[in-house]
Amino acid sequence: MIFDLPQESTLREAIAPRRDLPDLTGRQREILVLLAGGLSNKQIARQLAISHFTVRNHVSHILRAFNLKTRRQAMNWFNTIIGPDKHATASPE
Repeated sequence: MIFDLPQESTLREAIAPRRDLPDLTGRQREILVLLAGGLSNKQIARQLAISHFTVRNHVSHILRAFNLKTRRQAMNWFNTIIGPDKHATASPE
């Protein structure tokens, strides 16, 4: 399965102008986009060629940064604030 990511500039433009949001690293932004697309930690890890433990740590940071408790809340927040057209989508190989 291949995942289509939005352009980094699109995500940066969507998040950066909001002064009330904490800064995320580029990697955390990538992970947030994939998480919002419904991918599991293992799927995100495969997509980004990193450990699923690393993904778990980034997801935990993202949740804390936005005062969220669950991945579902993060997905809903992202799709409400940033827009559903900016998350990753899965497509067959």
